[in-house]
Amino acid sequence: MAVRKLRKNMKPIIWVITIAFFVSMLTVIVSNIRMGMGNQSYAFKINGEKVETLKVERTMTNLSGVYQQYFGANLDKELSNLIAFNQVIEKELTMQIAKKLKVKVPKKEINAEYDKIVNSINDKEQFKRMLQIQGYTKTTLKKEIEEGLLLEKTIAAIKEQYIPSEDELKEEYEENKYGTYLGKTYEEVKPELEAQLKDKKGIEKYSALLHEEKENMKLEAVDEEYVKYLEQPSLEKDGFVITNVDMANRTIRNLFATGGEVTQAEEMTKQSFEADIKIAKEAIKRGLSVEENLSTTDKLYGLRTKLEKDIKDSYKVSEDELKNFFEKNKLAYDTAASSDANIVEFKAEVSEKDKETALEKAKEILKEATPENFEELAIKYSEGPSGPKGGDLGWFEKGQMVKPFEDAVFKGESGKVYPEIVETQFGHHIIYVEEKEESKAKARHILITNKISDETKKLLKDEALSVVDKLQNKELTFEEVSKGGKNIVASKAYTGITEGGYIPELGYKIELAKEIFKSELNKFQFVESQGEIYVFQKIKEVKYKKADFEEVKDRVKYDLLNIKSQEELKKIIEN
Repeated sequence: MAVRKLRKNMKPIIWVITIAFFVSMLTVIVSNIRMGMGNQSYAFKINGEKVETLKVERTMTNLSGVYQQYFGANLDKELSNLIAFNQVIEKELTMQIAKKLKVKVPKKEINAEYDKIVNSINDKEQFKRMLQIQGYTKTTLKKEIEEGLLLEKTIAAIKEQYIPSEDELKEEYEENKYGTYLGKTYEEVKPELEAQLKDKKGIEKYSALLHEEKENMKLEAVDEEYVKYLEQPSLEKDGFVITNVDMANRTIRNLFATGGEVTQAEEMTKQSFEADIKIAKEAIKRGLSVEENLSTTDKLYGLRTKLEKDIKDSYKVSEDELKNFFEKNKLAYDTAASSDANIVEFKAEVSEKDKETALEKAKEILKEATPENFEELAIKYSEGPSGPKGGDLGWFEKGQMVKPFEDAVFKGESGKVYPEIVETQFGHHIIYVEEKEESKAKARHILITNKISDETKKLLKDEALSVVDKLQNKELTFEEVSKGGKNIVASKAYTGITEGGYIPELGYKIELAKEIFKSELNKFQFVESQGEIYVFQKIKEVKYKKADFEEVKDRVKYDLLNIKSQEELKKIIEN
C-alpha cells in the first residue's frame, strides 16, 4: 500500500551515508550483537587515532544493503565487507588530508543536514528509536554528517586548486570535439571544459594524495575480526601489484554484467587486469610513463590512455582509407535535423476547492459505510491500490503507516468503521478497523484522492497564456520566468531536440517537439501536450543535411583512428 512509510530521504554523502539512513534494522541488531562479542571497542588504530568497531560494522551493513538491492542472495558479503572496511580506512585518511588543507565545515551546515534527516521522518519518537537501533546518538550522527561534508569539501578544495591553462582547454577540446562536443565550438563549451578539467584533475590529485597517505599510514591494533580484510597483494605480474581491494572493487562492477554470478565476475576481473598489464607493459616499451606516486589502478589507466594517444598519433591514414570508411558509414555523418528551445513546464497543483470536493465525496461514502458493505464500497469507490481487494490492508505493526492513519486505527474500535474522515498526504481515508491488538491491527480503507479539476486546469492554462503574452511583449524576460513559481516545474534552455520527439532531460515529448519544429524562431508559444502545459521559444534550428566528405573529413579521421587504436590494443592483449 502507498500509505506504508519509512521514507529514505537522506542526502547521499561519499562513503559516510552510503545508503539511506534506516536500512535493515534486523541486520544492524545482529551486527551489534556481533560487536558485543569482539575483543575491543575499536576496530583498529590509524596514525594513532582509534576507529570504533561500530563505525566499521555500520559501513559494512550499509554497503551490503546497497549491493543486496541489485544482487540479492548472490551477493558475496565477504567481498562487500572487504570494500567497506577499506572505505573506512580511506575516509579516515581523507579526514587527515582535510586537516592538512585546513578544510572545515560550519556548524550551521551540519545542523541544516541534520534537520533535513529529522524532518524526513516526521515522527520525533520514531526517529529516536531508529537512532538507537542504528547505534547513533544525536552527537554521533552530527559527527558523521560533519565527516561526510568534510569529504565533499576536501575534494572540492583540491579541485579548486587546479586552474586549467588555455592550451590545456584547447587540447581537451581537440581530443573530444567529434565526440562529447560534436557540433559545438570551443567558445561555446569553454565553461564546460573548465569545469570538467577541474573535476578530472581534482580527482586525479585527490587519488594521488590518498595513495600517498595509504603508503605512509601506520595501521595497528587491528581487531582479529578484521585482519582478513586488510589490503594485500592478490595478483603480481610484470612489476604490477593488484591488491585484493582492487580485485573486489572491479568484481563488484562486473557483477552487473554477469547478473550477480560471482565466479564469472571474478574471472572477468582477473582477465581484465591481465589485459591492463599487457597494455601498460607495451606503453612502457614505447617510452611512455606516468607519475610514480599513483596507485596501481591509476597507473594502469594512465598508461592505457597514453598508449591509445600514441597509437593514434603514429598511425598514418591514407586518403583512400578515409574515403572507404566514409562510404561505409555515410549515414552516420549526415546532419540530423534538431532544434534548441527555451521551455517552461507548468504543473497544476490541487486547489483548496479540489480538496473540498474530494472531502465531500468521502463524507458521502462514510455516511453509507458499514462493516457489512465496506468491502463492496471499497471496490466501487476506492482510488487506492488496495481498492480491487476491497480496501484490505491486512495486519500491520505500529510505525508502518503514516501517523494520522495509524492514530485513527488504534484510536478506533475493533469491528467498526472509524467515525471521521482521516486526511493524509495521499488523500482522504474512510477506515474500517477489523481487528486490533496492542501493537498491531487489521484494517480496510477507502481512499479518495485529491484530483485536479477542469476548473483548476483552466486557471493554469490562463496563467501560461498570460506568461506567453508578457514574454512576447517584453514585459517579462525568460530569465525572470526561470526563477520559478508556484506552478512552474522547470524553466530552462534545452538543446538537441530531435524530430522524433526526444528532448534531452525531458524524454520523449512528441507533440511538444512537433510544435517546436513547426514554430517560428524566437516567438513564444503555448502548447498543451499529453495533458501537460508548456510555454516555449525556439531559439535555434538545424536542418537535415546530407554529408559531404570534404566537410566531415576531420571527423571521419577522428572516428577511424579511434577504431584503429582499439584494434591495436586488442592485438596487444591477444598476443
